[in-house]
Amino acid sequence: MSDEEWGVISSFLPPKPKRGRRALSDDRSLINGILYVVTTGCRWREMPRKYGSYVTAWRLLRRLQEAGVWDKIIEFLTSMRSCRRIAIDSTTVEAKGG
Repeated sequence: MSDEEWGVISSFLPPKPKRGRRALSDDRSLINGILYVVTTGCRWREMPRKYGSYVTAWRLLRRLQEAGVWDKIIEFLTSMRSCRRIAIDSTTVEAKGG
């Protein structure tokens, strides 16, 4: 993710929770890990370690979903476009148990 892209995304992030352990990875690395998982379709456990803990990345994804952050980012990005239609692709990957 470029510095410009991070500048846009970081402005939408909620403050970090005050309770619990402090994350060893920064939000930018974790979000890059989230983007890696959702674009490649790999399992969370297969997320490269350079992005931080896959558990921490998954928890951040869940926290951002619950706070509506992804919706706000998409709304902002679509407002910047000059075209009438925008398509956001989604891929569903079956979760295997065990």
